[in-house]
Amino acid sequence: FFKMKNITIGYRWRLPKQFMLKQLRFTASCENVFMITAYKNGYSPESNNGSNRLTVEDYGAYPSSRTYSLGVTATF
Repeated sequence: FFKMKNITIGYRWRLPKQFMLKQLRFTASCENVFMITAYKNGYSPESNNGSNRLTVEDYGAYPSSRTYSLGVTATF
């Protein structure tokens, strides 16, 4: 399987000296972006399959959730 686990983008904006702030940084990130797989026995091939590693069943375990984050950092 192929999985894009995390992607983050950011932009730093430097302010003129007349402002009290030196710079602002804006960020956006996403975890568990996408997964390409041929796995047919449950939600995800990364799922916990119990104590018996020989089986291909994941016993209904849920995959990792997708998380979005936004951030702002101010430098004085």
